[in-house]
Amino acid sequence: MGQTGFSGGRHSSTQAGDVSVPGNDHCAATPNGGNGPDMVDLVTPMFEWIEKGAKPSSRKIVATRSVEPGMGMQRPLCKYPQYPRYNGTGNPNAETSFTCEAAE
Repeated sequence: MGQTGFSGGRHSSTQAGDVSVPGNDHCAATPNGGNGPDMVDLVTPMFEWIEKGAKPSSRKIVATRSVEPGMGMQRPLCKYPQYPRYNGTGNPNAETSFTCEAAE
């Protein structure tokens, strides 16, 4: 069974996508949540997709949590059901140290 959108057509990965933002807002009351990156620019990737056909990827959308002074934490936003997993090397606060993988 498909879902119909505003245009009356079926949604597919070419038209829509879900991303997870781990540890952000609604997860604050959980034991593992609340300290995640909370700033993200979703408008720029959306316009690039609509105007240039450049579909967003996890390396284009990065959530950031700033801690004074400087950058505190960055995470790639992964297409659901994937989740950012630390590679085991590199700065644990840098998005480049994470890979989008299936959640366990």
